[in-house]
Amino acid sequence: AQASFGPGGPCGRGAGWFACAAAESRRMGLKRLRRKPNLQKLGPAGVSYDAAQDRDSDFTQKIVACLNQKGFCLVDFDIGEDFLAAAQRDALAIEESSSGRLSPPPTEVVDGLLGEDGSSRICELDLDLADSPDGPGLKAADAHLMKVEALLRPLAALLDVQVHSRNESILHVSGAPAQTPPALTEVECQRWLNDFGRHRLMVIFILGPARGTLTLAPFADEDANALELDVEPGSTVILRADALTHRFSTSLSHKGFALTCFLSQQKTEHNRRGEVMVLSPQYQELNEWKYRRVGELKDTQVIGPEGQEWDYAVPREWQYIANHACPTGPQVGISSLSGKLPQTHDPASFWRGCSSGTDFARQVPVLRWDHSTVYDPDPNSYQRFRTACRHGSFVDGLDQFDCKVFGISPFEAKGMDPNQRQVLETSYEALVKAGFGKKSLMRSLVGVYIAAAVSEFSQVPQGPESSGATSGANSITSNRISFCLGLQGPSYTLDNQGAAAHSCLSAAFQSLRMQTSKYKPNHTALIGGTFIQMAPAYYIMDSASGLLSRQGRCFNFDFTADGYVRCDGIGNAVLSPASEKVDGKDVIDEAKSYWGTVAACAMSHVGRGASLSAPSGPQERLLLLDAVRQASVGVSDIDAVECWGEGGAMHDAVEVRSLESALRGGEDLKAVPISTATGKSQFGNMLESAGIGSLLRVVIGQRYGMMAPGLHLYELNPHIEVWADETPMSFSTDVVPYRHMSSFHGTTGKSIGGTMAHVVTFAKMASTSEGMAPDGGIAPQPVVLHQPVAFWPAGGGELAAEDEPSTALPYYVIGSWSEWATAEPMTHEGGGVYGLTVAMGPNRFEQFRILLDGNEERALHPGEYGAPSGTSALGPSSSADCSEFSWTIDGRAGAGTSISAFDEAAAAPRAEPLLPGAAVRIRLRIAGRWRAVDWEKAADSDDPVSAPLVDNGKYYIVGEFNGWDFADELRRVGDSFLYQAEVGPLTSAGGLFQIVRNRDWNQTFFPPRPEDLGEVPEEVRGPEPGPESLAWSLGGLRGDAFRVEFKRVVDASGRDERHISWKRIRRRT
Repeated sequence: AQASFGPGGPCGRGAGWFACAAAESRRMGLKRLRRKPNLQKLGPAGVSYDAAQDRDSDFTQKIVACLNQKGFCLVDFDIGEDFLAAAQRDALAIEESSSGRLSPPPTEVVDGLLGEDGSSRICELDLDLADSPDGPGLKAADAHLMKVEALLRPLAALLDVQVHSRNESILHVSGAPAQTPPALTEVECQRWLNDFGRHRLMVIFILGPARGTLTLAPFADEDANALELDVEPGSTVILRADALTHRFSTSLSHKGFALTCFLSQQKTEHNRRGEVMVLSPQYQELNEWKYRRVGELKDTQVIGPEGQEWDYAVPREWQYIANHACPTGPQVGISSLSGKLPQTHDPASFWRGCSSGTDFARQVPVLRWDHSTVYDPDPNSYQRFRTACRHGSFVDGLDQFDCKVFGISPFEAKGMDPNQRQVLETSYEALVKAGFGKKSLMRSLVGVYIAAAVSEFSQVPQGPESSGATSGANSITSNRISFCLGLQGPSYTLDNQGAAAHSCLSAAFQSLRMQTSKYKPNHTALIGGTFIQMAPAYYIMDSASGLLSRQGRCFNFDFTADGYVRCDGIGNAVLSPASEKVDGKDVIDEAKSYWGTVAACAMSHVGRGASLSAPSGPQERLLLLDAVRQASVGVSDIDAVECWGEGGAMHDAVEVRSLESALRGGEDLKAVPISTATGKSQFGNMLESAGIGSLLRVVIGQRYGMMAPGLHLYELNPHIEVWADETPMSFSTDVVPYRHMSSFHGTTGKSIGGTMAHVVTFAKMASTSEGMAPDGGIAPQPVVLHQPVAFWPAGGGELAAEDEPSTALPYYVIGSWSEWATAEPMTHEGGGVYGLTVAMGPNRFEQFRILLDGNEERALHPGEYGAPSGTSALGPSSSADCSEFSWTIDGRAGAGTSISAFDEAAAAPRAEPLLPGAAVRIRLRIAGRWRAVDWEKAADSDDPVSAPLVDNGKYYIVGEFNGWDFADELRRVGDSFLYQAEVGPLTSAGGLFQIVRNRDWNQTFFPPRPEDLGEVPEEVRGPEPGPESLAWSLGGLRGDAFRVEFKRVVDASGRDERHISWKRIRRRT
């Protein structure tokens, strides 16, 4: 349920990602395994264990290496015969009992377990119950799985997984099923989806009594051969369930039992960053079944007075999926957004400011008017025609207007209302972003719906260029847009105070959604709103009405709330149909990109109340439910609401209580959270354009997957009692992620005259493939396919001809030990394995790549820097393309340790230390198109003597005086361990420098602290990549020359002594 859904989703309303991925995964995995092509068999003469607890000192290291390289590990935990006999007796007792606990799993599930033969019947063990019917033998077997889990938990980071939980142990009986598999139900489907969608490791404990065969194959690679692995009673197999298909079988004449469990992490197919995970074919098949069923449920849904009515026998998350993936009715998309808002003319930048908690309010700038002539902090100053509020939010650059673009003369432009000028520019910007040009707009059926009131421009002294008929007339605001751009759709201005923009959105929404063959007022709708503060008189009037905050901020929902501040705002959105009828169904056009869709627009009036401006809780509740019904969703699907929140104690309390009653009033909804916030706490009230400001703030946030916060909430209004009955409502004061990758978000607008409107928008978080919307601000992120199998022993496929070597000595190794200058040939060990032995240098780490035919332009590499043993070999690539990639043999990790298999407090294993002079065998393994590189300490490697090790490397002094180049080598003095070089004359004062070994910047020596600059330190740091900020300084003047001496003594015990010094040998003349 935490998936990212395509705009149309499955269910016949547009092919989504899931259906394609499911079909492809089954084609690659399930069908291939069933025909078993090119089977490879391991252990022909018996069971061949990868790791044995009582034999291997590096037991845990071998488990990690096997899982990282080939995705499975066959482990011998030295299980005794008595142990197995007890478990077999208990398993046989369950099979022979009349309780019916053992039953065949559904056909859609069986391949996610041990296959048709290995899981002919299964049951979960009830070991947590005090009166568990399972005997001591099976309890001991389950305890074994728990101990294996304890072994793997500290190793999880080395396997690049998170082990968060373990499911209940499952007992499997192998053989032909004696019963017909049951039909899959919704509840059971969701249960297995939870397991298959989160599992990363699987532990299989073979109980016997029969030996068997485990058939494995990487499901993400259709060329890989299936591999048959012989197992015996007592064997334990640990495998990557997120990488391998797994089927167990015994001979028809022998019975076999197995006990399994999944080790899972909290991830499904998408995390919030959009990283795509490889899922098992079984998950894909179940997911496809689920979506077919969800579509059927959506098609037969019942919409009641409070929205969608759901069958409680179906999992609640399916309701979420049905409503997010299968929209109902004609869809109206938000094609583009534009705006001129406080501090920015870019909507995405405006949202980023909101999300970071920016407070946009400031004192009235002098460029608007001299507010000191009307400001008086006295609350009753309005009686003297003054105002107690001196703050607001303002848009800059309102004097700028390109009149020639719209065919308006400069003389007329000077006399135009700034509202008309600015909304004309933002309207044209929005239409251009939606894909229109001047030619395509001319005589087009585009409707114009603009929210604006009688302009404050009438309070501004007018010049001779002013034209009273058109410069300030309210109706002209929309008509001028249609006239200048040649638009022939409906064109009108709505003056509905704070509900005006919502009213425009509702009119445009209905004009697009309710079209018929006889009624099509416009094919595209431009909505917008404009409000610009131009005169202080309205501050005085609003202060007299008690609407403006004397504190200069809007303290929504806070006990100190005393009103709002006014805010400039000009914005637009372009709406267009997002679906079309195909075979009688509304199908989303997935080729188009939208910010989101408008799911519902509801409007009403409070009716007769205590006063014209008094709120009505029951009517607000009905308005919210009307919007939910229009959207054909359930109340629990609404993730958040952008409240009107005008900063009044009573108004805020009524609004919150109505919201809680409508959207989270049922007892079954207490566990579903809902967030509330309002932008007025950040920038104030945009009045007629408030709905556009809310739309920008909400829809862009939905695309980012985050809700922008509210500000200035320190102590909740005492009249807001939403937590008295544990209602899951939060007042967001920090940026909060949405529950899922897609979301329904409501916004509310209200007028002082009682008109109310509520809009519900739906959008999904921007995916990695599409980045943001057409004019968005989210940069695309790379799609990462997780591939746990680096090398498949059974092979499969073939390398391309250009990827194959062509000489008798096909593979060479080049590395840091030779300054990356000399390549050495690898010897063929047989069976697709090539090897080379190298000696560890004094640094106790070496880096290397492999060359085809000794050619540096055909290099094999791991695709990353510092790759460990067991990593795939990629390429061949040119030297320029892979210069940053190499394998690293690192012997500095410390003393090797072996973890006890049953020590829950054990730490992760560390690599065996490799001392200077130790011999290491590098191996390149090839099987079909699979290639991987690993290494180990050579079996015939003798422990080196403790005498000082001869260092065959070269040291260079690099610094300011030689352009940080390897021009000056430190020459070794005789047979000592002292290296010298003379540098100079210096071209400038100072003389910063570092020491580099073998021309390799990863082997840099430098001072440990910046304060050592200019001094001869007692400590030398390195070898490692050295930052330029850490360098020694010779402290010389221009023309000086110095002798630098570097001494390094390394012995086979790992002792490494370094010392550096320098001396001026010539002064400037």
